[in-house]
Amino acid sequence: MKIVLRRNANISLMSSIKYFLINAFLILSLLSCSQSKSIIKNTYVTYFVHLPGNIAVHENGNNISKADTNFIIYVETVPEKINWNMAWASNHTYSIAANLITTSSFKAGKIKETNEELILKPSEKNELWKLQLIPSENKIQSPLPVKPGEIIFQGSYKGKKLLKKISKQIELSSMPSV
Repeated sequence: MKIVLRRNANISLMSSIKYFLINAFLILSLLSCSQSKSIIKNTYVTYFVHLPGNIAVHENGNNISKADTNFIIYVETVPEKINWNMAWASNHTYSIAANLITTSSFKAGKIKETNEELILKPSEKNELWKLQLIPSENKIQSPLPVKPGEIIFQGSYKGKKLLKKISKQIELSSMPSV
């Protein structure tokens, strides 16, 4: 009878040590993840529809020319060297023209729905980037599936890829064409 108790005691002690080690490993893993530094802090996708001044039409009155949608992404990041590469939206591939905004606040335009100014202010130690999406002639496959209304953009930081998917977009009022 004593042998059986020792075996159960040894099994109980071994399983307690095993559970303690597993829990300690999980806690350390969670702590190491929580300490990682996020490069991208905030993103804002704006767009406006540029309508041509004189609209060409067919004999039956249907428009020949189409409106162009211009996308601009504003990205608040930590102050690090980031290279912005490509973006994808609505089955289109875009190259990115990136500009660092050096002012403490930036007027991005008027929100079409509310007619309010969209003013962006990065946190004190962060940077604000203006990423203008330029249609690319080369069709490059997106690294992630792009749903309608989503934009995915890619950059690189210290040799690692940064990918960000955004589904919320803000329509800005466009200047009337002459």
